[in-house]
Amino acid sequence: MLSVLQLVNEFPFLFLLSSIFQKSSIIIIKINKGCVCNSGYTGDGITCTNGSPCSPNPCLNGGSCSNLGGSYTCNCTGTGYNGTQCQTEINECLSNPCLNGGTCINEINGNF
Repeated sequence: MLSVLQLVNEFPFLFLLSSIFQKSSIIIIKINKGCVCNSGYTGDGITCTNGSPCSPNPCLNGGSCSNLGGSYTCNCTGTGYNGTQCQTEINECLSNPCLNGGTCINEINGNF
């Protein structure tokens, strides 16, 4: 015979019953009613964690993170870096910006 036991918001009790009935023919179902995580958090409503992909900031070198609802994008404007996480330094000298025989020296943070 198969028995079904339903628990509503009895998290510690669930582990106790699980270990007691581990070798029997009982299925334990946990039903979580009334608990939901606040906006910006993820979890089962009992344990909630900050679900923002921008916390902590994954963007490097001063890039700013924008939350896209489960994913993110980095804005590297003005940092002198590019890439998905602003990880690659831009070599401004590649475009030969110096005129009249001037020598370009690439520096950090978008300067040359």
